[in-house]
Amino acid sequence: MVETTALLNYVKESGMTMQGIAKKMGISYRSLYRKSRNASPFRICEMESFCKIVGLTTKAEKERIFLP
Repeated sequence: MVETTALLNYVKESGMTMQGIAKKMGISYRSLYRKSRNASPFRICEMESFCKIVGLTTKAEKERIFLP
């Protein structure tokens, strides 16, 4: 499960758009949208990629999104 509100807040704080993040992750916007809304699961490599792109470095920040 993903904490959607926290994920979207980190996207906003990064100054990027969901479309831009999806492109850098190598997935479609639609795929990222579905993952962010818990309609499909994030793979571990996608979680790592997302965190790197938006600048999440601490364990607490990552857990806030991916371990609600």
